[in-house]
Amino acid sequence: MNHVSYDPRNNHDIKHSSLAILFDTQNSNDKVSEGTVKQVDQFFESLNLNNTPYTKSKEMAIGELLAAVDTDNRYVYKGSKTYPPCTKGVYWNVLSTVYPIKPAHLAQIKALMATIPRLKKSNFRKT
Repeated sequence: MNHVSYDPRNNHDIKHSSLAILFDTQNSNDKVSEGTVKQVDQFFESLNLNNTPYTKSKEMAIGELLAAVDTDNRYVYKGSKTYPPCTKGVYWNVLSTVYPIKPAHLAQIKALMATIPRLKKSNFRKT
């Protein structure tokens, strides 16, 4: 999730804030409640990732997902965007809890990403 803020009166170098939620099919936190797992599943279902060709869903359950995850325990740092031109001034919030994701949902995300030309490269580093 990315939030962009621009205020010409703001001389700070932070222009974006990003929230990263980590998901894993096998190595998630076993203390995540069943209610939270249900919200994670509902979020991915709301994305309509199984549509071919993919069409954006009209609604996604982001509010419910954010209400269910633990945003109090996170890593925070100032960095850059993760894709070229890697613009600086991003305030990153990375949640420390790893949440479960169904293998089917992960497969759907990977299939969608494979259709996006700029994401076909494994990374954008020159070295």
